[in-house]
Amino acid sequence: MDRAVILELRRKLSHESVERLRYAEPDLFETLARKLARFAADYRESIRLARPDLPEQLNDRAQDNWEPLLAIAGVAGQQWPDRARAAALKLSAIDDSSSVGNQLLADIREVFESKSLIKISTSNLAKALIENEENNWATYNRGKPLTPKQLVNKLNGYAIKSKPIRIGYEVARGFELSQFEESFLRYLTPEKSVTTLQTKPDKDLDVTNQNAVTVTNIQSVTNDCNASNSCNVTRNENVTPKPAPVLNCNNVTLAPLPAGEDKVRI
Repeated sequence: MDRAVILELRRKLSHESVERLRYAEPDLFETLARKLARFAADYRESIRLARPDLPEQLNDRAQDNWEPLLAIAGVAGQQWPDRARAAALKLSAIDDSSSVGNQLLADIREVFESKSLIKISTSNLAKALIENEENNWATYNRGKPLTPKQLVNKLNGYAIKSKPIRIGYEVARGFELSQFEESFLRYLTPEKSVTTLQTKPDKDLDVTNQNAVTVTNIQSVTNDCNASNSCNVTRNENVTPKPAPVLNCNNVTLAPLPAGEDKVRI
């Protein structure tokens, strides 16, 4: 399908009207065919040498499909180049959401990110896709949920194949996040980060600020108080810290052992 320009048809509304082809003039298509043949004969060489400006919004295959049409429009001149370009963008511009396969990749990326996973079994991945109410995988299979087999088949188109993986104590077929990374880059638009950096108005509250914590030298303070209760305080900057004395402890003296006993019963 990607080798052709696709025209999607829609059911018309009650107030819309279309011209029925069965009521067309008998020679309508013959007249159009003669005009096209004359145009090709007159401008064959100009069209062959034309190199139209191809819209960047088209992928490679879409550009291949539209290049002859854009070349013809360029030779026709007037409003036709703009109309042809607008039609190309309307019908064939890259749109991730319009592709079922790309939508599947986008939803799989969301599963890995929301659950902070690096690997997942095929059955659990299919289950996670179905449980997401914002996508259509719960009704993808003609009103029925997407099956693990269908999931595997669709990912085969991106050369992503299931393989045995260990999850906990069990081994099951599934996928690793690394298998999807190249396809995410090729077929999906990068997601914008929603994480914003918070400024710190007071750097003293930053636990990584090494200047916020200082260690003061241990100083010895000697109180010299006289009888009038006035005290002089002397600082000594060069004092080696000593452990505090053990308070509220009394020495215990053992009584001499009775003769003939060498053990103490407690």
